[in-house]
Amino acid sequence: MLTIVASMEQEIASLRRDLRRRATWAGGMPDVTVIGVGEERVVEASRRLMGLSLHPPGRPFPLPEKLLMVGFTGGLDPTLAAGQLVLSSRYYLAAGAMSKQEPAGILVAGGREDFLSPDPDLWRQAVEAAADAGVPSVKVDSLTVSRLVTSPQAKRALGQLYPAGVVNMEDYWVARTARKAGVPFLSARVVLDTADQALPGYLLGLSGSRTRAVLSIAALPWRIPAVLSLARRVPPARRVLAKFALAFLERLNRGEAEERRLLTSTSGHLSRSARNVST
Repeated sequence: MLTIVASMEQEIASLRRDLRRRATWAGGMPDVTVIGVGEERVVEASRRLMGLSLHPPGRPFPLPEKLLMVGFTGGLDPTLAAGQLVLSSRYYLAAGAMSKQEPAGILVAGGREDFLSPDPDLWRQAVEAAADAGVPSVKVDSLTVSRLVTSPQAKRALGQLYPAGVVNMEDYWVARTARKAGVPFLSARVVLDTADQALPGYLLGLSGSRTRAVLSIAALPWRIPAVLSLARRVPPARRVLAKFALAFLERLNRGEAEERRLLTSTSGHLSRSARNVST
């Protein structure tokens, strides 16, 4: 069965609610879990989840058969609008050291292309599921960085250094861990802050994640009107993720049901053939 992960609870709140409203799923209720933000937390949680390390009490987690990461992302491509679903076919890792001239944490390219790819069958089914749900999707690549990228200038620089349209802090690390564990992986993201939208630099002191930082100070709109504007985009972005994920689950369930039907039909045919031969 599919396991769904996110960096924060806020990204999957709508999905959890919608899943609770479904009494049963043909293929079983998916496991939905939060794995944290950034390389260290993500790698540790992903390794436990996929059986590459043990749970603290010494008991391994149940292994996922397939892994879907959902969450918010920042735009590098200026043509991307807030609320758009992104299905990337490459997950790049920003190389090099942080630039001292860029407080947002822009990374300098290391002169090499370092990327991983999603499972091709999951990616194909995701594109079809988005169409089923009436959710337009864009196919731009993802860049994983080590720190929040807050300024339009930093986003433009990253967009020039890498062939990526969106930026986040998790895709590459989860994809790498899934590959080591032999678990098919896919990431689906929704654009929260666009390429031309700046985030206050002191958000870095509140959180390593753009979304948690936005939500943590959304209660102070008189201080940060720009962040309040961004926070308004969170509920519709969550709904897009939930709508897509439900359609993706339904497509996977239909495919698995068809595989079981074909297997049963083939098994029955072989059994009848064996009986005919014996008589």
